[in-house]
Amino acid sequence: LTGILFILFFVSMIVGTSLDANQETSPTPLTRTIIYHAWWFKGIMLLMVVNFIGNIFKYRLFRKEKWAVLIFHLSFILIIIGAAITHYISFEGVMSIREGETQNKFLSAKTYLTTYVDGDYVVNGQNQRRFLQSEVDFSHRLNNRFNIKSDYNEQPFTIQLEKFIKGAE
Repeated sequence: LTGILFILFFVSMIVGTSLDANQETSPTPLTRTIIYHAWWFKGIMLLMVVNFIGNIFKYRLFRKEKWAVLIFHLSFILIIIGAAITHYISFEGVMSIREGETQNKFLSAKTYLTTYVDGDYVVNGQNQRRFLQSEVDFSHRLNNRFNIKSDYNEQPFTIQLEKFIKGAE
């Protein structure tokens, strides 16, 4: 089973890399969506950890003469756990730091669609505005779907993506 999981893992990473080969950034929304953030990719890694732990007990790797193999298995377990922690609690982005400078800001890799809904709703003489922000990951290579249903002053409205146009200005 370990061999099959390794092959599936590496083939999926090769496919993800080849899909991004001609793109400006890596990973692109396409590879993030269909590979790196997909449930099956995370499942492969989880099964690998379970398999490594099972092999430690199955082959009794705690014995002194098998410590090298134990360290090998534990290293893969730690790498995958570290990758999971990074995936779930980290931020991905770009920080430009010139030589000799310090920086406390970065450009997030996440993309957000911000909408403002205005209308005839006035409170204390002030026109009110409804602010909505949604994380999106659009790509010309994905079947982009976006739909927000909300209300403003008890008046329902819908915002829906009709068509994604690459490089629109």
